Amino acid sequence: MSRFLIWVLLFIATLLQGAIISLPIMLSILLLLYVKKRDVSVFLMAIIFGIVIDIFSVRNIGQSSIYLISFLFIAAIYEKKFEIDTLPFVLIFSFLGSLGYLWIFGFSNIVIIAIINSLITGLFFLLLNRVSTKNVNRLINI
Repeated sequence: MSRFLIWVLLFIATLLQGAIISLPIMLSILLLLYVKKRDVSVFLMAIIFGIVIDIFSVRNIGQSSIYLISFLFIAAIYEKKFEIDTLPFVLIFSFLGSLGYLWIFGFSNIVIIAIINSLITGLFFLLLNRVSTKNVNRLINI
């Protein structure tokens, strides 16, 4: 049941990002999933939902996927040097990732949107940390 719930939430976030709002929500969700799970399946999700975002945004298919995979790959590289399961890392990394995503895809007011997105990501990170570790691992067991 939790796998189905995660996939439904990811699809809803993809619909919102691709068609309604300009916040890179999928970037934040994938970052949080990678920080908590540290599994290769998050890269597969980045490919799938990046393609869906491109379809809904009427862009060349694969652009968002490439950015999301590159973003997660950089997070994986920094996993070796830093503790990525901390609030400062999540805030800074989501801000820089959002800033790059918004700049590459030609959005306006990129700094304000990136700040808002990183604050939302930080709030979700704090909420995930408030839940016990066993419940989080069971919830995101994909």
